[in-house]
Amino acid sequence: MGVLSPDPSVAERLRQASSGFAPAERRVVRALLAEYPLTGLEPLAVVAARAGTSGPTVLRVVGKLGFAGYADFQRALRTELAARWPAPLDVMPREPAAGLVDTVREAIRTAVAADLDRLAAETDVDAAAALLTDPRNDVWALGGRFSAVLAEYLVLHLQVLRKGVHRVPGDPGRRHTALLDIGRRGVVVAFDYRRYQRDTVEFGVRAVGQGARLVLFTDHLLSPLAADAAVVLVTTLDTGSPFSVMSPALAAVETVLVTVVDRLGGAPTTRTARYDELSTAVVPARLPDAPDHPADRPGGPDERPDE
Repeated sequence: MGVLSPDPSVAERLRQASSGFAPAERRVVRALLAEYPLTGLEPLAVVAARAGTSGPTVLRVVGKLGFAGYADFQRALRTELAARWPAPLDVMPREPAAGLVDTVREAIRTAVAADLDRLAAETDVDAAAALLTDPRNDVWALGGRFSAVLAEYLVLHLQVLRKGVHRVPGDPGRRHTALLDIGRRGVVVAFDYRRYQRDTVEFGVRAVGQGARLVLFTDHLLSPLAADAAVVLVTTLDTGSPFSVMSPALAAVETVLVTVVDRLGGAPTTRTARYDELSTAVVPARLPDAPDHPADRPGGPDERPDE
């Protein structure tokens, strides 16, 4: 119990290592991530053809990831594939488990701390904040059935700090309408966790195809959107609970928000002050001496007062 801070997936290792790769090697990485992990289970020649490169280049990438060979690389992918789409019933205790609540509570606490430490050591949070603070960029956020609450949380805070922040609706028609307005100055923030949601992936791919840049929040096995993302923020999903926990992801969102505030400095002061003024002001609905209800008027509810 308590699946914590799992070893980096092959996808995450590809993403982290690719910055130091040659152009042909980066094409291999993109090909492998495009339909991860299925592409990597294809024969070597197929992967090379999809990347527009050679078999030795693919093997060089595999070797740089620490695998003994292509067969070793594929074994790791098959292991991930087996763990990629577990249902809640797969991890539901078959009988009452002593100390389950305490175990999961400690697992969440450890996961949040480990994820925050790792994010602090990477440049992804700063890169995400840079995109979100650029006033030339409109921001659009969306999530899946459960992770939509994270998108909503991010949007509500960003809307106080800056203009041009939008929540992408969940229904297909309104998502299509949102895509009409997303272009080269758009930044899409997508929340997509195992088991990855098709409509979220499709929206992100279309938005990137229209010129938008994508900030992706996902788990260590990586959403298919990782291949198209400018920034990927990875947090722990499994903590021994039958359900995916959002606590580490929420901590990552708040880390990004704090970084946004830090980058903006005093810039949103006027906007925030205006928001506070609007949210705390009490606007009188009637004159102080006006009756509260028709029944309080002279003559009762059905009669007009004498004039």
